[in-house]
Amino acid sequence: SLYLYPDNGGPVQGYDFANYQGGRVRILDGIYHAICVNSDVRDVVALNINNYHTFEITTKDIDMLYGQYGVLSKSIPRTSGAENERIVAVPEYMWSHSVTDIVIDDISKSFTMSPIPNVISGIVTINQVENLQWIKGVTATLSSMAGGYQPQFESLTEERVTLAFNLSPSLQDGNVRGEFTTFG
Repeated sequence: SLYLYPDNGGPVQGYDFANYQGGRVRILDGIYHAICVNSDVRDVVALNINNYHTFEITTKDIDMLYGQYGVLSKSIPRTSGAENERIVAVPEYMWSHSVTDIVIDDISKSFTMSPIPNVISGIVTINQVENLQWIKGVTATLSSMAGGYQPQFESLTEERVTLAFNLSPSLQDGNVRGEFTTFG
């Protein structure tokens, strides 16, 4: 997705493209600030899109036991200090870029965005787990993680959240393992 913000304060203009190669749009002559983000994600949302300076990407709220059917997490204790954090899905792989003061002065003017990764990935492994044959599913949480990303500043947001993600048991190895991503 591409968001163009007229320097004169006019309304944001949003465009979606079929792939990473972008496309053509018609806009009035002027000076613009631009933010692009990949939009092929399901759990990531853009907030405050009407203002260039407050635009951010974040992830959707989920249940702590996301993916563990038939189990309610309301009674599960939370980590001290993280009791009030939102519980969110891990962000999918995100790329974004921002450019300021783009001058559009004729119909053939073009500009290029060069997105950079907004997430980092990690692996959690718990070794020497017993009784794995009785485990149906395992969920892990990481608390006090960055709640979002602001591409126009290439920075994390101040909100802290708890990420929830699934782990997979391995009967053969006797461990539980899972991968996650987080803004960073």
